Amino acid sequence: MPRLLDAFGDKCVAQISVGPGGYHTIALTADKEVFTWGHNRVGQLGYSNSDVLPRNGEGAHFLPTPRPVPGMRNCQVTHTRAGVALALKV
Repeated sequence: MPRLLDAFGDKCVAQISVGPGGYHTIALTADKEVFTWGHNRVGQLGYSNSDVLPRNGEGAHFLPTPRPVPGMRNCQVTHTRAGVALALKV
């Protein structure tokens, strides 16, 4: 059920993508700002784990509420897609 989240302020969310298993989420606002939240085990939120990020009860890096991704502020993002990273052996 949709509900208003204070983390977005007065920004209108244009698109949301939920990662596999619901572990991380990406939102794109109408003014092209990217927000992420959830697990950041491998940097999927756009933050390195050396950034000061909270940890959950299991010790994993975890953002409980949406936060704008600083590295995406000057990009003209049109779509987002949360997914899983694959490692291939060559």
